[in-house]
Amino acid sequence: MNNFHNPYTMQGNYLQELNNMRGRIDNQIQQVQRRQQNMPQLPMQQPTNLTQNFQLASNNNGNISLVNGVDYVQKEIVLTDTYFLANSLNSLWIKNSRDDIRTFELSEIKPKDEKDLLIEKLQKEKESLKEDKLNEFSKSNVKLLYEQPDAEFNSEFGEPIETKQSTDVSVLSSSKTAKRKS
Repeated sequence: MNNFHNPYTMQGNYLQELNNMRGRIDNQIQQVQRRQQNMPQLPMQQPTNLTQNFQLASNNNGNISLVNGVDYVQKEIVLTDTYFLANSLNSLWIKNSRDDIRTFELSEIKPKDEKDLLIEKLQKEKESLKEDKLNEFSKSNVKLLYEQPDAEFNSEFGEPIETKQSTDVSVLSSSKTAKRKS
């Protein structure tokens, strides 16, 4: 008889095949269980929240950048007040989000010792004495000019310079007289 069309034979083969499949699955389960037993047990960790930060503008070391000149400052896009220092350390630019740029000139302040302070004090006293002498000189010159209206003064020493009027030169009158013809 032909077993091909016999439903009982087909059912038997099918059942046999399922049993074989179950045997292979059981073997695979046992292998996985053995591997897990041989692996060290790690404590279960709770999943952490994922935080993602986006940096839209460069931080530039606390919003300070060393630059070669104002051209770089003008090209840079900023979101907050940002400071730009010239490489030569003599200029500072502050740029805000509206692209307004403020410029500052920088100079080094050197600490002064006692000698420097004394020199500075003496220079100020010298300038003060010079101004006092010039004021005194100016007052005396004004007084002399009123006393001697025709005198000229040597501006360096405040002394009158003698002037002599030449006798050979004729004096012309400054008024013009015109005669009309009638």
